[in-house]
Amino acid sequence: MRPVGEVSRRETMMMAASEAPMWTQLDALFGAKAGCKQRSVLLPSRRGPFRFPSTMLAALPRSRLASLARSFSSTCRAQSHIGREPIKFPAEVTLTRTPKHLTISGPKGTTSVPLHPFIKLDYPAENTLIVGVEDAEVKQQRQMWGTTRTLISNAITGMTEGFTVPLYLVGVGYRVAYEKASGDKTLDQLVMKLGYSHTVYVDIPAHIKAEVPSPTKIVLSCTDKHLLGLFAAQVRAWRKPEVYKGKVRCPFSRLFISSDWFSREFSLAMRSFA
Repeated sequence: MRPVGEVSRRETMMMAASEAPMWTQLDALFGAKAGCKQRSVLLPSRRGPFRFPSTMLAALPRSRLASLARSFSSTCRAQSHIGREPIKFPAEVTLTRTPKHLTISGPKGTTSVPLHPFIKLDYPAENTLIVGVEDAEVKQQRQMWGTTRTLISNAITGMTEGFTVPLYLVGVGYRVAYEKASGDKTLDQLVMKLGYSHTVYVDIPAHIKAEVPSPTKIVLSCTDKHLLGLFAAQVRAWRKPEVYKGKVRCPFSRLFISSDWFSREFSLAMRSFA
């Protein structure tokens, strides 16, 4: 195996002396020794694939290997597929930025989204928002790019339409009732029978709106998607689906969160099961 120092000196001299394309630099660095009998790695180039000695790859530092990998990629690493998408919001929504927050006001109220100092907001057209970052090469900025865009989009949806999550109680004897606050109780409650020896009481937070259209269905609504999901998971935790088949003791005996598509599929399955 060739000494590491010799490879490093060649690499340093080549990179300092020339700005040639990567495949030319590789040829200049390892071309004289590419014909040696040893294991090699097939690497792409603009002149076609060529064999690269594996011992030479092992001698290179990790930082240099990372730059080589990026050189053979034809895609841009400094882009966020979610973050670069524009956000369109209705005219009744007002966006106000402060140094650390973005305040969003709409028909259903007002909320704020925390912002990092490197987040940039641009309005290329009317009622259109684009989220950007100062330097997309920085890992933290790339991470928060798409996250911030999603948080802003969810906040706008919550202030205009709101979020809704249906819960279905499926099981023999499963029932739910809505009980309003009275006497010493300051919060409304969901009174559920889930197959236990006792009745389950769940307090409904003030920011959550709950409806019970039928004894086996709960509809939760809120302007904050995160808080709504937390409360729905709290209710669902009282009777979780079985891990492998999604059932508890008997078929279709569980409490689950369902989307509109799944509720349609479930109704068809119940008809075939009956």
